[in-house]
Amino acid sequence: MSTKEYSVTVTPDSTEEQFTASTCQCRECTLMHLAQIEWDTFTPRTHLQRGMKEVVARIEARAKTAASH
Repeated sequence: MSTKEYSVTVTPDSTEEQFTASTCQCRECTLMHLAQIEWDTFTPRTHLQRGMKEVVARIEARAKTAASH
């Protein structure tokens, strides 16, 4: 099995920063902010959407647990 080499080294932060919305009004920042709002208020209507939302929730929970260790 080969080992991949990456050009960027990611070092986890020692402390978790609280999320704050950007005050930037550029198109990209506005679209990202709107996407976050849409996801936070999203209510799944189909079995597939419920399953996808549950998977994302598990991934987020795992990432949060890993970040706290």
